Amino acid sequence: MILTTLTIMVYSLLTISILFFLGYGLTLLFIPKKLKSHAFWLTPWFSIFFLIFFLVIFGLLGFSVKQISPVLVISLLILNLIAFFKRKLKYKVFPLREVIIVTFVIISVLFNCRPLITGAKSLTTISLGNNDVVVYAEVSDYLVDHPISKSFTDKNASKTITSNYRWVPIIISFFLNLFQLKGFEFVYLFQVVLFALTVPIIYLLFKTLYKDSIFGLILCLFLSVFNVNLLYMLYHNFFGQIFFWGIEVFLLIFLFSYLSVQEIKSKDFLKYDFIIGLALSVLFFSYHEAVIFIIAPLFLFFLSRLVIKADIAYYLRSFIRIFFITGLTSFFSIINAIKIDFMQAFIGYPGQPIGWQLFRNKIPYANPFEALGFYSIHSFKPLPTILAVIFSLLIVAVIVKGIMKSKEKLLLISFLIVYLLFYYWTGISQRNFFSYNRALTYTLPLMIVVFAIGLVNVLFNNKKNRAIDILILILLITLGLYSAKKLSTRFITEYFSVGRDYQSLKNIQNNKELINESIYLENNISNDIPYWNDIWIRYFLNLNKFPVSPVVFKKGQKIVVPENGLILIHKRNAYINAPRIIMNKTIWENDFFKIGRLCNSDNCLVNSQENLSTIFFGQTSFEDNLLLSGWSIKESESRWAEGKKSNLRLIVKDDMKSKIVIEALTLEEPQTMEVFVDNQSIGFISLSKEFEQYSLNLKSPLSRGVHLLSFTFSHTYKPSLISQSNDNRDLAANFKQIRLK
Repeated sequence: MILTTLTIMVYSLLTISILFFLGYGLTLLFIPKKLKSHAFWLTPWFSIFFLIFFLVIFGLLGFSVKQISPVLVISLLILNLIAFFKRKLKYKVFPLREVIIVTFVIISVLFNCRPLITGAKSLTTISLGNNDVVVYAEVSDYLVDHPISKSFTDKNASKTITSNYRWVPIIISFFLNLFQLKGFEFVYLFQVVLFALTVPIIYLLFKTLYKDSIFGLILCLFLSVFNVNLLYMLYHNFFGQIFFWGIEVFLLIFLFSYLSVQEIKSKDFLKYDFIIGLALSVLFFSYHEAVIFIIAPLFLFFLSRLVIKADIAYYLRSFIRIFFITGLTSFFSIINAIKIDFMQAFIGYPGQPIGWQLFRNKIPYANPFEALGFYSIHSFKPLPTILAVIFSLLIVAVIVKGIMKSKEKLLLISFLIVYLLFYYWTGISQRNFFSYNRALTYTLPLMIVVFAIGLVNVLFNNKKNRAIDILILILLITLGLYSAKKLSTRFITEYFSVGRDYQSLKNIQNNKELINESIYLENNISNDIPYWNDIWIRYFLNLNKFPVSPVVFKKGQKIVVPENGLILIHKRNAYINAPRIIMNKTIWENDFFKIGRLCNSDNCLVNSQENLSTIFFGQTSFEDNLLLSGWSIKESESRWAEGKKSNLRLIVKDDMKSKIVIEALTLEEPQTMEVFVDNQSIGFISLSKEFEQYSLNLKSPLSRGVHLLSFTFSHTYKPSLISQSNDNRDLAANFKQIRLK
């Protein structure tokens, strides 16, 4: 554990240090004068958007990350030297505040790496349930050695590169090349680092909209580091969204600052124009779905200025300059983004889940009190309606106070109006939790800032009640911490991990033994194995020196693993409910997996060495060979029949069998089960709600060979209708054993 913690902290510190070091000269040379006091914590974000912008541009011109990175690093080092020798260029820091911020950055990294440290115990990828992270790992691996331009003609390239024009993994590729790591080792940690580096600039946005405040600093840090809704997205590995938070806040700082300086009246291009324009291009290169949350408020702001006829010419010129730079540098991405985002918003199925769990079925939509993280929709039942309304109204009142005390109110209100429209559209109009939660979490950084401004003004402007004010602050922080801790604990107990088993698949092929045919995976046989297993097995098979090719089934195609097909399965372990099948030849194995030929035909099963006339569910190693249809997922010591009919086969090899013995129960009574052997009814059994053994005599002894058994049931029952359960399966009977005697 100590070694794991040390490894994680070293890579985290190196990543943060490199971003600060590379961005030092770039930031001090190009940051506008008004934002000089913000320069230190904006530095890593200058590095990020500079690297993404030029890595993408050169990638489209045919250069890989490995080829162009040295040129970009040397360019940034030259800027560092220029800034260093210009004595007037230096950071303005505030020691106490910087110490507090650094402390929270470290806390954020450690808090969100808890599952790596205490669970996975290695530098790897983990997830609370979403599988998207494999795409970021694959793409970042690919872009280290291949230019973006090649991906358009390379059939092995991820479709994410070519169809969605999402190139944010290219910044991961930069660090993979630098650290000589693979994508699966670094993607999650880099997300944690980006999340932690977003926290300081959320406070910078607070200062931009209001003024410096120690209480505002504490509020912004706590509300962002421990906001349960932001953490929920981080734990589900929505890397693009985590990146968007940082670039979004970065852009908001520059936008609110730009619109309040006299330079906006200039007819020339300004530093603001280039920084905002290029940052928007980086968003189109990286995560274009969320750009609407920047563009739409700016458009609304411009319209409002047009209506009130306030300095409209100045704003028109500035917007033209900004969008000219954005359009010139990312025109092709903008066109593609408009097409894709329109299809996603209006043509696709609006209720389609996109990869994360819905923890709370009843009222999953976060109200304002829950959105700020004071009560978790991911851990607790809904508050009583009266309390939810009261607490939400108090939060809204504080936000209104924050708007009143903020600078650049017209621009701020433009953003908040667009946010409210999205809340209404996704939550009330579409009733789509997944879209609503994305819209909510896109907009939370600014909402946190406005709430913090309001709360500082509500609580700390009157020195007479300072003790009560601090008590309220402590109460809110405690509520936020408790919700965050609950979700983090759930993450630790429920996470998926890319463990040593998957990583061991890199070593299948060597110079002496090659697998020259496509292989089938255990997910092709069993539906109750997580998709996580399928995608990471494929990922690591592709990392072999001589890649192993898994079979790919077309969408809608029936998945059938043929007799004697080459199949890869886990050896039995506590984490993966691997198929229980017979292989007639094992050609490769290690401590975690084996590859062999499937034995599934009647002839092969009759000639196998196993006793296939008996199934003890959860104990026998071949039950998946024998169960044909009407069976639910595997369990430890039993298996449910699902639906009104279930089929299986048992094999008689030597001795004649004259009786069938069954141990089973039903979920509810009444339940009558009719038993068929080779399509002939041999009797009825009335099942009880406790496990009991039943036996039926066969009409004639069974000879050597394969025999079909069928069970039909008078009733099925849904657990969700019987108890407080989310299980909606139609269950008939639960079996412990079925055997011929």
